[in-house]
Amino acid sequence: MIPEKFSSEKIISRIEWGAKPNVAGKPYFPHVPSKVIIHHYGFPEESPNMRIMPLFKGHESIRELQREDINELGLIDIKFHYIIVPDGTIYEGRPSQYIGKHTQGYDNGGIGVLVYGNFNIEIPSAPMKESLVWLLLHLRYKHGIDLPKEVYGHRCKKLTTCPGHHLYAYIQKLRQGRA
Repeated sequence: MIPEKFSSEKIISRIEWGAKPNVAGKPYFPHVPSKVIIHHYGFPEESPNMRIMPLFKGHESIRELQREDINELGLIDIKFHYIIVPDGTIYEGRPSQYIGKHTQGYDNGGIGVLVYGNFNIEIPSAPMKESLVWLLLHLRYKHGIDLPKEVYGHRCKKLTTCPGHHLYAYIQKLRQGRA
């Protein structure tokens, strides 16, 4: 049972942000979540020093992520399970009981969390950090994920700078019980 303070009430649901249903005729595939892989929004290749956090525009930014994943990547839905935005709000992405499409080779069993920013140059806000801890505890109660052992930055699973140097440093502190 999930304690009340870690219930889903803090998460903006797909209905609330106006998610489109998954692409017709293409089913989700269930999985048993066992780990959390944390990502950052990153940056356009031609603009590595672009600040992303100020570009967040509420529900519309989440709908745009979903549109890009469906229209540009050909996915059936948004690739991440959760999105944490600069003010600490948590959005539900793809339902967590289904495989996401965020870390090739590690999607099955992996909960993908996007933290909205370019953390190679931006610093995660205090509300983002608090929400990340809250979400990890929520996922521990919801899916039985072994914390902090099964929490990873994307770079732990693939050669990339994701989730950015600043967010990765915070994830390492979480893993060591120092955050």
